Amino acid sequence: MTSGTSKVEEAVSKFEEQFAKDEKDQDYYHLVVVGEYNRQTCDEVEKIYSQSGWSKVKCRTSSENGERGGFTGLQLYRS
Repeated sequence: MTSGTSKVEEAVSKFEEQFAKDEKDQDYYHLVVVGEYNRQTCDEVEKIYSQSGWSKVKCRTSSENGERGGFTGLQLYRS
């Protein structure tokens, strides 16, 4: 039985909530959400944001950065 929402959809929704709080028209955004998503989910999130026009997208978990686990960050670059 599934919850109806995939981990990718969940992650994108959380990032969009954070993005809505930020000042618009910036060339760079670093969004951080609670929840550590797996590499496959991060890869799919990167693909979604790349296809929507961001020139560079990087999704990493706090564990991948050698930090305390439990967070996922998304870096978005316009140029």
